[in-house]
Amino acid sequence: MNIGGVDRSNVVQAIRTDTSMAVARGDSGGPVVTSADGTYGNDMQARGLISGSWGSTVTCPAGSVANSATTCYEGVAFIGMSAMVNKMGFNLNT
Repeated sequence: MNIGGVDRSNVVQAIRTDTSMAVARGDSGGPVVTSADGTYGNDMQARGLISGSWGSTVTCPAGSVANSATTCYEGVAFIGMSAMVNKMGFNLNT
């Protein structure tokens, strides 16, 4: 995947299957998190760092931070935690 003119081989791409928003313009650099039990706010786990968007544009949700001046997308491109940890030479203690 090409991000900002740089080819990246360690990018994960995920897309919403219900055509709702996965990411909005300006989200780059933010965290990608999931919940092991499927409930938002409980047991959240870091999965990566948002590096871009892809796929079709979708309607930004009403009442969200994303407003009419922002473009929302159904797909998100991110660098996974293991790729970041390995590249930066970090150790994760759990």
